[in-house]
Amino acid sequence: MKKINSLIISLLCLFAFNANAQQTDSYPKGRYDEIKVDTKNYESTRSVYSADANKLASDWAYNGFSLQAQKGIPVFETGKYQLNAQLSAVSPDITLPAIQNGKLILSLDASFETEFRYDWIRITVKADGKETLVYNKTGSAGRAVDNTIDLTKFAGKTIQLQLYLSADDTKQGKGWTIYHLDIFSTGSIISTLRRGGGTASDIDDIEIISVKSDGFPDEIIVEFTVKDQDSEFISGLELADFTFLDNLLGNIACQNLREPSPVNQVRC
Repeated sequence: MKKINSLIISLLCLFAFNANAQQTDSYPKGRYDEIKVDTKNYESTRSVYSADANKLASDWAYNGFSLQAQKGIPVFETGKYQLNAQLSAVSPDITLPAIQNGKLILSLDASFETEFRYDWIRITVKADGKETLVYNKTGSAGRAVDNTIDLTKFAGKTIQLQLYLSADDTKQGKGWTIYHLDIFSTGSIISTLRRGGGTASDIDDIEIISVKSDGFPDEIIVEFTVKDQDSEFISGLELADFTFLDNLLGNIACQNLREPSPVNQVRC
């Protein structure tokens, strides 16, 4: 079990959430009502952060979660929790890019069961020293691959995701099971491809078509087109000193050029 000092602060915030959220005096005990979760379908243009159960267990700090397997599939879960449980998991720092004309979306592949109106699961985002509640559920929901949360207002910030499960002193549910967590962009991440020591505007009109960063940090693949001053595609490109600058991945030298013109490709 991993422990970090920030968990103590986070748990104090959790108790505050409990006081505000549980208006339960007149509601029957022992119910696990099924609820709906947001399952909007977004077209991902770029993955920003991705973690399966194994990565959650290795990279996050947590109390009461563990790596288990369900039918041979790794899961990061609380399991059936104890009475008065106060469970939590905290991500490492995640830098979100600035974006243009789109959204930053947290997609959660997960299921949960808690006592309706008495036990809660929550996700908060910590940025600039402030903790913001972005997800607050009670009851039960089956596995929802496209359970989505809008994080656009945190674009350009370094954040921590914080997961909580809190329970009262009677009745228990099966808890929270997470298969995969992903943050992706639906818009353009600000990127520049430089050539020959100058910027795109100094040399040619370079338009980035796509950035494939699944292999990062070993490599990224940038697809792009180059036009001359007459807006004609330029062919016969040589391996010039291409450098890719990206507000998510940083400044990366590119070494290999493939030219299936007009869409060129560099490996960086």
